[in-house]
Amino acid sequence: MAVLIYIFKSAAILSLFFMAYVFLLKNETFFKTNRQFLLAGIVAALIAPALVLTRTIYKVPVEDFDIPEELLLQAQASPVVEETFDFWQLGVFIYTLGVAVMFFIFIKKLIQIFSFLKNTRQQTSNGYHFVQIDGLDAPFSFFNYIVLDAQAHSEEELEMVLLHEKAHANQRHSFDMFLVQFVIIIQWFNPLAWLYKNVVVQNLEYLADATTARQIENRKNYQLALVKVAAPKLVPALAHSFYQSFIKKRIVMLNKQSSSEFRKWKILLIVPVLGAFMWSFNVKEEVKFKVEPLSHSEVKESETALIISPSQTENQNQKNLSEIIKDHPKQLVTKTEQTSPKAFKKVITPKMTKGDIEQLVKELDSDYNIEMDFSKLSYNNNGEITQISISVKDRKTGNKATATYNTNDKALTNIVVYRTEDGTFGVVSGHNTIVQRSKLSAAELQEREQEMQERRQEMEERKAKIMVRREEMKNRLNDSTSVTEKIKERMVEMELRKAEMQSRMEERKAEMELRKAEIKKRRAEMLNMSDDSVFFQRRPINASEYKSSDSKYHITYRGKGNLNAKALFIIDGEEVDEYELKNINPDDIESIDVIKSDNAIELYGVEKMKGKKGAILITTKKANNKK
Repeated sequence: MAVLIYIFKSAAILSLFFMAYVFLLKNETFFKTNRQFLLAGIVAALIAPALVLTRTIYKVPVEDFDIPEELLLQAQASPVVEETFDFWQLGVFIYTLGVAVMFFIFIKKLIQIFSFLKNTRQQTSNGYHFVQIDGLDAPFSFFNYIVLDAQAHSEEELEMVLLHEKAHANQRHSFDMFLVQFVIIIQWFNPLAWLYKNVVVQNLEYLADATTARQIENRKNYQLALVKVAAPKLVPALAHSFYQSFIKKRIVMLNKQSSSEFRKWKILLIVPVLGAFMWSFNVKEEVKFKVEPLSHSEVKESETALIISPSQTENQNQKNLSEIIKDHPKQLVTKTEQTSPKAFKKVITPKMTKGDIEQLVKELDSDYNIEMDFSKLSYNNNGEITQISISVKDRKTGNKATATYNTNDKALTNIVVYRTEDGTFGVVSGHNTIVQRSKLSAAELQEREQEMQERRQEMEERKAKIMVRREEMKNRLNDSTSVTEKIKERMVEMELRKAEMQSRMEERKAEMELRKAEIKKRRAEMLNMSDDSVFFQRRPINASEYKSSDSKYHITYRGKGNLNAKALFIIDGEEVDEYELKNINPDDIESIDVIKSDNAIELYGVEKMKGKKGAILITTKKANNKK
């Protein structure tokens, strides 16, 4: 995949230079500058896609968290995705096949030229190798080799042909041909690459014509010579010929007035375009998390939470709570009353090297008494982690967690190794939503409300000061024997300021109302839970111990909307209201079933379920013992 991305970027950059040449430079006569521009386009297309600029973004990770039990179970049983057929691999195969064919053709043409030159007589003069071929269709040059049939031209015409071919040889135009041919090999699929080759050849002919025209006295005779030999000729590939098919364009450019040097500034327009391309496609954002050990937050010893969803009760065949706990003893977290473990959260990003992960292993061992092992570490061509297996163990509590991730050559999402103050411990992927209920959020909300109250009070004080100043101005006007125009203007100004201030106060008031609504919305979202679920808050029972207590219990139910008004409550086969439901001791509950709307209507009828959304069936231990 990385190879194809490089090729596509290379093709895009070459296309940018081609479009810039066609629209800005094609009709200009500074052919040498145009040649440099076209060569720069080829070099940029080959080098620029491989340049990757890194922009580091520092982010603060989310606060320490509580994770629903089902997420912990999923994290420890993450399946390894089997590798499937990748269309990128098919694309690489087709592209490689095309490159192989084009390279074979190139080598074949190269062998033909060298074989042709090797089997002919040569005469060397002033660094040029002249090859005389009787009956040759058209003269051509290849580096410092000039091949022609001297007997087929008049003396004057032969002189112009030699000057033209020497211009190609002196200026190393064959190097341009080799370079553009290499681009054709790697971009054989790009039609603009073939057009790019044409404009390179065309500009080289313009350059050779301009050089020749400066060395002869009669340009008209040179143009006539071009027209005379305008018939199609066969010329070996990769060679430069005096006889090119675009004779009309060459003659037009010979007679065109020289372009102003000032017009060369148009070349600079490619710089911002190329820069925008690099910024869009070659800048890689590297996210680094400012990971620090979490501070100890206050833990409410008298409050725990239990989530019971429909899938749990149905899949467990209406098991009671003790049986459910037995099914997953390793995943449950115990909490000791003596000491609280040191909370932490460490993030493994896709860009971390093996050395970075080993450093994290040492840090967990020394700072948190956590044993961590990793294996099956794999990276893609971009240096991003695509596969890893992680196993962590809390030496103090003996809790263990394992996770395996494999994304088939795609970068993994962030992986979080964590432990909370209540002992929750595990490994999860970064895409899981993580929230911590703590006093910090409530404190922030209270602080914002207090800040808005202070601003409101400040606005009231300013309003009072303005009213006082207004009264003072009125008193001064009443005491004055003559009212000048200046004072009248000040009164008008004060009235305008008053209106402006009142307008600002109204805007601030509306803004504060919006903020207040937003705070209420956020507070509601913090307590919002998934639909069709029951949330129990029990005091002072600890969820990890399940001890009995003589204290009073309080049960609340939360979900999307008001579950209390939407559900039908059945206790031991009898319908009860919300008041009776809230007076149930949770320790007396044997099992809970949540039945969705359609099934509930079938069981209890449309009339009883009218206005209800689902039913909650509670079986007490007392009723179960009677059975």
